[in-house]
Amino acid sequence: MKRSVILLFTLLGSCLGKVSTDTEYHRQLVVEGRIEAGGPAEVMLSENLPFLDVITEQTLEAAVVRYAKVTVTSDDGQSEILTGYYDRNYPTRFVYRSARLHGRTGGTYTLTVDYRGRTCTAVTTVPEPIPLRELRAEPVCDSLFTLQALFDDPPAKNAYFAECRTTDPGAYSPALMGVVDDSVLDNGGSVTLTVNRPLQYLKIKDYKQYFRPGETVDVRFSHISSPTFNFWSRLENEMLNAMNPVFPAYENLPSNIKGDARGIWSGYGSSYYRITMPQKNDCKETTVFPPA
Repeated sequence: MKRSVILLFTLLGSCLGKVSTDTEYHRQLVVEGRIEAGGPAEVMLSENLPFLDVITEQTLEAAVVRYAKVTVTSDDGQSEILTGYYDRNYPTRFVYRSARLHGRTGGTYTLTVDYRGRTCTAVTTVPEPIPLRELRAEPVCDSLFTLQALFDDPPAKNAYFAECRTTDPGAYSPALMGVVDDSVLDNGGSVTLTVNRPLQYLKIKDYKQYFRPGETVDVRFSHISSPTFNFWSRLENEMLNAMNPVFPAYENLPSNIKGDARGIWSGYGSSYYRITMPQKNDCKETTVFPPA
């Protein structure tokens, strides 16, 4: 078992009992980057942490990488060195972002990160967005609402990723059970996907997947590639397993980063929606929100 734990924008805190290791800790970069049509490239960087070390707020802060050279090059010849920004809306509180280079549907983008004499690279393509037909706020009988997203799944093999946020501004977080592919869908048909509230790992005892009356929810719905699906679905499984002592989480996540690094560089075919839950739940009416 590798003696390291990956620090991503979501941090796992698991109780694994006694762990034996057979290799020494090896410092690696951890990459979480995205680009979508019409949007800038955004990359968060950190370094992994020793698996058995005590993790504190100070060690997490020190793990964030703020002085790397991050470059994105497109297949149409554009290239830009990304600028680092302090931004409290991001879990690492620091993000590298492009100013001139923006994604386009079907475009291919190469990420290059240079840091402390090490170089890592990754390549991704921006998929075509597949929009939602509608969102439905359906009442559940404890004065709350569940959110259903309806869309048409094309016949080709596809995967999808739903994220949401309930504060503006704020970071989008993966909706619980919000990453799916054609292995669980009726390929080529109409699909309904439940958009649950993101799981709050520091407040797990108080977590409810439903939304409150009058609550405004921003939804980011993305068409994603197989490597991106593999990454996010495995991450969700590892997070859920980390809270279950029978299935401890200690596996490395899938990665499309080449070099001495791990993580994900992904193109997203994204569309955005904002809805507000009804002010009253009578446990009978379904409220439909046509996508804006």
